[in-house]
Amino acid sequence: LNESKVSRKRIKMTAPASVTAASADLGTYKNLQSEFVVVVLAATVGTRLYPLTDASSVGIPKHLLPVAGVPILKRQLHQLEKSGFTECVVAISHEDQATIDFFKREIISQDCEELEVDTNGVEGDDGNASVCLRLQVANTANVTVVRLGEEVDGSVGAITQIETLNVVPRQSHIMIIPGDLVLFDGLVEDGEEADRSLADLAQTHRQAQTSENPAACTFLLSDVGEQDENGIPLKESSKKKKGSYAREEDDIEYIALSFPERKMNGYPDSPRVIWKQSKLEAEDDKDMTGQTPKLVLPKPRLRLGQKTTVRTDWTDVHVYVLSPWVRMLLLVRNNAVDSNNESQQTQPQEGPASLISMADDVLPLLITRQFLSIEETFGSKMEPAQVEDLMRQLSRPTRADAREAVATPPQPSPQPISQSTGATVSISSNNPSASAVSTRASQGYSVLAHVQKSAFRSSTIPAFIFASKEMISKAMAAGNNGRELLLLPPNSNIRHKFQTVILPDTTVGEKVTFKSTVVGRNCKLGTKCRLNNVILLDNVTLGDQVSLQNTVVGQGAVLGDNCSLNDCQIAPGKKILSGTKAKGEVFTDDAGFEE
Repeated sequence: LNESKVSRKRIKMTAPASVTAASADLGTYKNLQSEFVVVVLAATVGTRLYPLTDASSVGIPKHLLPVAGVPILKRQLHQLEKSGFTECVVAISHEDQATIDFFKREIISQDCEELEVDTNGVEGDDGNASVCLRLQVANTANVTVVRLGEEVDGSVGAITQIETLNVVPRQSHIMIIPGDLVLFDGLVEDGEEADRSLADLAQTHRQAQTSENPAACTFLLSDVGEQDENGIPLKESSKKKKGSYAREEDDIEYIALSFPERKMNGYPDSPRVIWKQSKLEAEDDKDMTGQTPKLVLPKPRLRLGQKTTVRTDWTDVHVYVLSPWVRMLLLVRNNAVDSNNESQQTQPQEGPASLISMADDVLPLLITRQFLSIEETFGSKMEPAQVEDLMRQLSRPTRADAREAVATPPQPSPQPISQSTGATVSISSNNPSASAVSTRASQGYSVLAHVQKSAFRSSTIPAFIFASKEMISKAMAAGNNGRELLLLPPNSNIRHKFQTVILPDTTVGEKVTFKSTVVGRNCKLGTKCRLNNVILLDNVTLGDQVSLQNTVVGQGAVLGDNCSLNDCQIAPGKKILSGTKAKGEVFTDDAGFEE
């Protein structure tokens, strides 16, 4: 960081006992750099959460939307610490000041050891990616906030820009998680075993590094299937009627997993992903025959001794663990390495990016090429000798930067660079490092899946409402630990019987009824209001006898007396006329508001 643009602050930090214990359970990783680095992609607009994320009003980024009263990003950082990760990079959009303010208010004001902040923000910069905040927490987690450039080509473009800043050690595996990911880990009834989604995912990826086909990518699948009393799977429409999580049609995929008959290295089976396709695309009647097309699995991917299962109730929650060579693949494929083997902060002139989306571009590439070889995956972008040299350098326990591995002939004595000082969230292990396993460019690899039930994306309004409802419900079922697991601020009011949370400084009138509701800070509720499955963000005012159901009200909104709204969304800062009645409406600047 440029010292002229940095202000520093140091605060004493004492690690929570629970975090220290969780980290100790995973052992101590003794190499020079962290084995796993978590990258939180928190730069997308969140258009499916409109109008709550409306940037033209007082909307907030989707990763800061409160699930059960607590911002999603804060919950994510808490889960990463509990899972034993120690390093995390948070990528935000170029003009996002709300996230910086969140860290100053929620994190820095509590316990940290050192803070570095770019006080100039985006004014006067050159539009490229930059480190704008670095938070170092003693003995637990380090967080680096990266401000992406003005132009970002999808999730792969974001990862590429992060790589140019050298904040991730070159031999680390990166775990990419979306900014709207909600984890229900630990929220189980007394006596049940809690899921550890991210820690288990990292462990699955680590174990596969010593197999015949080391894992290039391991991603998290959420099992969202439900059955009726007769054991028949429920359709999405049926799940919606009963108040469960129902996916939209374009979110459903056919996913084929191949399960090995024997255990891998003595560990539980890790299914291999051999096919993944959108349901809409797979069932598209391209030939206009009037019949649903047959599902076709490529025969070469069906292997002897493997059991293949195809399901549509596995959902890709966009959590991916990438091996070091795949990180290099993204740079090479997107022309982010110039002829001098140095990463570039601006898009080079060799051609447009060939990979944009992790889900739509990178995963299909890896799934189809995994039965060939690593050098086949790089294609014409690198010569086989270059790929082989890259794999040798990535398997060395050095601090050399991964981008130097693109050199045409291998250097006799590679020039080491200093270890990255970037802060980030990572798992430790006294296992042999996954990075230290030698992998040849001519051998195949695998794309693995880890299936859990406790991961969920709050990417739509119905999903956002369901996430809060489910978080509170599971916390209540967890017994005495429920309040602690919810991470609520002091003086919050929890009404267990009605599964409702009311944050501090809120005024509630007489004869107000709640059910499965979250009320934000500084709200004012009139008398005889009825709220069922509702989320009120901060500073909302309700008049008398307001009836709300399945509705979200943006921060600062004002509803007049006798309003009755069902399945509605109200933009932040808006005023609704008294007596308004509506169902299934989105209230924005164009309708239903007082001037």
